[in-house]
Amino acid sequence: MSTEKTSDANRRQSVRVSDRALFACGKLLPDEYKEILDDYSRGILPRRHKGIADIEMFIGAQSALSRLREKDEDLADFLQHMDAKISQVLKNVTNMPSPLDELQLQEINISGAGIGFDTETSYALNDIVECSLVLLPNYSYIHCIGKVVSCEEMKKEDKAKKYRVALEFTLLIEEDRERIIQHSFKLQSVALRSRRLENY
Repeated sequence: MSTEKTSDANRRQSVRVSDRALFACGKLLPDEYKEILDDYSRGILPRRHKGIADIEMFIGAQSALSRLREKDEDLADFLQHMDAKISQVLKNVTNMPSPLDELQLQEINISGAGIGFDTETSYALNDIVECSLVLLPNYSYIHCIGKVVSCEEMKKEDKAKKYRVALEFTLLIEEDRERIIQHSFKLQSVALRSRRLENY
């Protein structure tokens, strides 16, 4: 029975989809990774570190605006405009970079077991990479850490080097893993419906 449950869990985690999401990542030094693991072993969630609070506040506001837009689009647009202006004023006053600046809309390939993405940064195998990920359109924020299992240079006509990177998650809380899995199932379902309609 235990083997069956493990097999089912592995199948759920292996459901992989391509998507566009807000995404940022960066390499963690061994000492930084050890500190996060030590915190996690003491029950401190890995997302509770410098800069994450700003991202979570932004995501909370965007999620609320998304729900409000379903009821009152004009009010939601006005509040979003005011939120953007206030954020810009605060940025000018503090003159400090925000982790929100790093989030870029880009294509990813994701499952409950790992994530793939294109980047201008070259990584070595087993490098530890920290990621901030916002799944759209619900603005579900996920903080995850993974090790590099592949990094291949992409062939391009221009001179700019770009790499296709694949990470295997090494630290991801189960609540967030389940969000990714449910998001993947939803995208798969949408794709299947779309293909059926095309065949009619």
